Amino acid sequence: MRSRKLAVLLGSVVLMAMLFAACSDDDDPATPPPPSSAEETIGATGGTLEIPNKLALEVPAGALTGDVDFAAEVNLSPPMPPVGYTLVSVVYTIEPSGTVFDDDVLLTLHYSESLLGGADEDDIVVFTDSGSGWSELESDVDADTDVVTTWIDHLSYFVAAVETFVPPTDVLGLFEVHRDFMSDGKGAVAASVDTITAAFRSGGMVSTDLRAESVTFGAWNLGWYGDFDAHLYFNPITPGFLTAGSSYDLVVAGDANVPALDMSVTLFADEPVLTGPAPLAELPLAGFEVTWNGTTAGGFITLVVEGGDGTSLDLDVINNGSYTFADTELQEFAAGPGTVGLYLEDSMPVTATGYDEESRVEIVTSHRVPVSFTRESTIAEFNGSRTVGATIPDGPSGGGAGSALLSTINVPASGAVDSVRVYLDITHTWTSDMIIRLRSPEGTELRVLFIGEGGEPFSNPVGWYPTDFTPKDDLNGFDGDEVNGNWVLDARDYSHEAVGTLNEWRLQIFYAE
Repeated sequence: MRSRKLAVLLGSVVLMAMLFAACSDDDDPATPPPPSSAEETIGATGGTLEIPNKLALEVPAGALTGDVDFAAEVNLSPPMPPVGYTLVSVVYTIEPSGTVFDDDVLLTLHYSESLLGGADEDDIVVFTDSGSGWSELESDVDADTDVVTTWIDHLSYFVAAVETFVPPTDVLGLFEVHRDFMSDGKGAVAASVDTITAAFRSGGMVSTDLRAESVTFGAWNLGWYGDFDAHLYFNPITPGFLTAGSSYDLVVAGDANVPALDMSVTLFADEPVLTGPAPLAELPLAGFEVTWNGTTAGGFITLVVEGGDGTSLDLDVINNGSYTFADTELQEFAAGPGTVGLYLEDSMPVTATGYDEESRVEIVTSHRVPVSFTRESTIAEFNGSRTVGATIPDGPSGGGAGSALLSTINVPASGAVDSVRVYLDITHTWTSDMIIRLRSPEGTELRVLFIGEGGEPFSNPVGWYPTDFTPKDDLNGFDGDEVNGNWVLDARDYSHEAVGTLNEWRLQIFYAE
């Protein structure tokens, strides 16, 4: 159906274009078609070659040593498409062919969704052909703008393609009962609803009747759901809760592509609902208990704590009816409004002829209440600095770590760490040689700066972590440590014949007194 609509639309466009051309004259020229080629001279400072809404080649500074005259155009006699793939853009030739860049350049290709033919946009990749056949490039897709990007180091043919979609012939029956607690705004359960969906994987369109016992859940809408590679039936009607502990016959009747299914489903005996904390309760961030019913339901509970500032914590626990949060789990939370909630997700296999082992009845329940977080201890701040001006020992000629340059800042205060910031001022002739670690008085050690993997965007790091630069390890790993004692910066060089200097470092710690 989609192909017929597309053909009609294209026919209308062509007819309109012919009529417009016939009626136009020199005083009213027809709008010229968009360009299919582009030329640009790019040098050592970088630049962009672009065919608007089709192709862009972004050359960064340093990728070229001198000026190069670039040209891009649609290839009217391209090689055969990659085997097993469908082209979703035209083939482009970018010249001078064989040009090799000193640094990778960014290639962006626009693609057409109408050419996907049922394939998933996220699977689109860029292919290149330098004369020895197509090869796939690592690519990123932006489905919102219909573009795919890749980094390249030389020029040749380029095209966007996706693996040819073949509708699967097997059948997957997937039923989901999604249970929701409707809140009254204060955390109490005011209403409860079920949402039932069904999905089938099949080579052809099907018809179905899905019902529980003698209840038919209204009209079912049908669409293709790419994530499941399935025809998805969904019902906009959300009925009240099916009775827990009762058995229901879900019946699917379809054509030859979908075997009939009679399935008995017993829903959970008890639904997990928070029994504590009470809505709008004050909860100390030094630790508090969460309780719920539904311990006979099985499965695992995910407890969710969210602060008004966006801080959140998800924790999977055994469904035994209670959990007590420790203060070390709540260090990031600030006093103020928030919510506490729980989710339970469980599934039961579908056993029926013609349905594969992936078929499931999935049940998800949720409930949350608003609360107010309190913190009894006050947050204090420590600031310390150390001017070092010492050389980071060079690494050995045989490889491996050089001797450590250790620098210490003593923190005389006492309390539990709430957050840590580190300032580094380092000069080095080859920064990718370095690993800089920070060790707390308790022995927790995290990498502040680790450039040994390469690819860092700066030469001499001067600034705060994590404010100005992202540390290699999350500095929240210090949270909860005792602040009192010696904090040690460990600077090491992992290569030979390139030296650096630790000029200065600073330490800022917020801690609960």
